[in-house]
Amino acid sequence: MSKVRKIAIGGIFSALSFTLMFMSSFMPFTYLWVQLGGFLIMVVVIETGRKTAFLAYIAVALMCVMLLPNIVIAMEFALLFGYYPIIKMWLDDIGRTFVRRVVKLTIFLIFAVVSLFISIHVLGIAITGQMSVYIAIPLGQITIFCIVNDYLLGHIHQHYTTKLRPIISRGKK
Repeated sequence: MSKVRKIAIGGIFSALSFTLMFMSSFMPFTYLWVQLGGFLIMVVVIETGRKTAFLAYIAVALMCVMLLPNIVIAMEFALLFGYYPIIKMWLDDIGRTFVRRVVKLTIFLIFAVVSLFISIHVLGIAITGQMSVYIAIPLGQITIFCIVNDYLLGHIHQHYTTKLRPIISRGKK
C-alpha cells in the first residue's frame, strides 16, 4: 500500500473518529460514541498498520483535548479508548490466557488510577464520600472498560476482517 493511501485512510478515519468524539459532547450514551471512535482507530490498524494508526490516534487525541467542551471525555479517549485498539492485537498474541488477562487488567487499572488522579488533582473535580469511592470508581471502570471494550473490540475486529473487509475489497476493482 502506498504512503499516500495510508495517509488518506488515516486522515479519513481520524476525521470520523473526531466527529464521533464531538458527538459525545451533546448526544446521549456518551461512552458509546467514545468507544466507536476507538473502533475506527482499530480499522486504521487493520488497513494501514500500527504506525499510521498511532499517528491517527495522536491527531484525534490532540484535537479532542483542544476542541471538545467535555475534557473528561477527551481524557478518556486519550488515556484508553484511542490507544487500546492499537495495542490490543499485541496483547492478544500473549500465549497464556491468564497472563494475557492479567496484563489487560493491569493496563485498565493503570488507566483507572491515572484517570482518577487527573480528575481530582488536575481538573479539580471534587469527589465526595469516603475512601470507598477511590476504590469503587477504578473497579467500576475496570469492569466496564476491560470486559465490554475488550470483548466488543475483539468481535468487531473479527467481523470487520471476515465479513466487511472482503466486501470492501471487492468494490475496489
